[in-house]
Amino acid sequence: MSVSEDPVKVERTVFVGSDSEQYHSIQDALNATGPRTMILVSSGNYSSFVIRNPNIVIAAKEPEDKVLVMAERDSAVIVDFQGEGSVLLDNIKFGHTYLEVPHAFHQGVGLVEHKKLMKGEQHSFHYPSRLYQPNRNRASVLRVIRGNVRAENCLFSFRPLGKETDGCTVAVVIESGGKASLIRCEISGHITYSTIGVILQYGKLKLEDSKIVGHLGGGASICLKEPGSFEAIGCVFSKNRHFGLQICGPGVSKAINCRFFGNQGDGVQLGLAAQTLLQGCKIEGNQEGVNMASCDAQIRRNKIANNSKNGVKSTTLMGLINESMVGLNTISRNGENGVRIEGLNNFTRVIGNTNVKLNGACGISIGTNADCVVKNNKIYYNAFQGVCVEEGAVCSLIENNVLRNMKANVALGGKGSSSSVLLKNKLAEGVAEGLYVLESGNLIAYGNKIIRNYDGAVFEASDVDFRFNKVSENTMNGVTLITASQATLSHNIIEDNEGAGLIIKNKSKPKMSKNTIQNNEINIFCDYLAANEEIIASSQPLSGRNLFIQDAFCTIF
Repeated sequence: MSVSEDPVKVERTVFVGSDSEQYHSIQDALNATGPRTMILVSSGNYSSFVIRNPNIVIAAKEPEDKVLVMAERDSAVIVDFQGEGSVLLDNIKFGHTYLEVPHAFHQGVGLVEHKKLMKGEQHSFHYPSRLYQPNRNRASVLRVIRGNVRAENCLFSFRPLGKETDGCTVAVVIESGGKASLIRCEISGHITYSTIGVILQYGKLKLEDSKIVGHLGGGASICLKEPGSFEAIGCVFSKNRHFGLQICGPGVSKAINCRFFGNQGDGVQLGLAAQTLLQGCKIEGNQEGVNMASCDAQIRRNKIANNSKNGVKSTTLMGLINESMVGLNTISRNGENGVRIEGLNNFTRVIGNTNVKLNGACGISIGTNADCVVKNNKIYYNAFQGVCVEEGAVCSLIENNVLRNMKANVALGGKGSSSSVLLKNKLAEGVAEGLYVLESGNLIAYGNKIIRNYDGAVFEASDVDFRFNKVSENTMNGVTLITASQATLSHNIIEDNEGAGLIIKNKSKPKMSKNTIQNNEINIFCDYLAANEEIIASSQPLSGRNLFIQDAFCTIF
């Protein structure tokens, strides 16, 4: 980021405080001096001020001094200067005692709709940072209009007086001409009043080791466009209502080693062209852990757990492309799915996640119209399916370990489903089917190991190309074809299953060649005459005990 972190160069020092000091207010000291000035402030309560010159330091005189700057109507501190240089604020508490009702805070949204939005009754993706009107919404604690400010060890908070209002006020506002770094700061809301912690509107902001807590309107809302940028390192976003952190727009954005917990809304919202890197974070106890729509986000090496809905939810808005990547995370114990992907033009990739486990529904759930890649994940002990690919979705499942899920390890299909690929997966030790396919066309399954499940693979009313798979040691049957399934079975090893190796029922008609079907209780069971004749006439070798039912009689080989 280009937010300057160089120390401010000063040439003079002045003092603000009691009668013995040079100035009695911070604004008086600013008016009487110019750039390259350090203003040291003694303990006490002070009124708001505006900084119009660069290279200013305003700090508590001594580390133990308690300096409180309070505002009633306008911002506690406004930074508005042009040119090079920066401002440093150190060890000061900034507060606001009045929450105005901002007129049309959400452009075109009336007060009734605003109330609904604050209560969570509208779509979760509203963007305060896009709709914020700087000329009409001026009640904030820190407002950076132009210039570069660095704040260290500061508190930005609300201490409203009087009756509750229906407004939503912002603690820290960085406008398009502003740059800010907040280091070891806290930005706190109020238990009654609707506030938002941070709005970044096209400017540049860095948060480091800071806290954004207790905002009923949301934690930090970031709207970017180049060259704007946002970075959060080692920060805490907690107990905010609608979201912990929300980012939209194509500028550079990162959240590294942060914690998002206890937010009543989503921990992280990423949408509308966001190019966010979310890495090394703990995202726990929120509604959705990460909720992303039509963006190009990178969700890497995070712990995403104990969220009440999905660990990660990926959607699209208005059919705009989502090309995000979810990789190398631990995603566990979420109330619904570990990962949920849905929507037209959703090409999200789920790669290399080591622990997608113990979620309340599916490990990975892929909804209608999505087209995604799921590769090299370990998915186990989920309450429903390990991977569920719903009607109309397309998925490439490659080299995953899908184990011990409470329903089918992998289930896919439904009307209109086609062209999914299963390649070199291990589907094992499930209490139901290793693989269940319903009404799916043109499914390709090559080189998978389907072992030690209750049932191996079940195909219902499906067209499947099933080759080079090993289906063995399942408690019941190896491969089951029912309801007029059309399957190509070639070069598979189907052995050591406790029931039948291959079951063909309900007018299913496979094409079979060069399979090894052996050491099952019954190797092949077939109840359809046309299929019987084709199997007998094919090059498929028949050995062991087989049962072919032909109307009123059966043929046993």
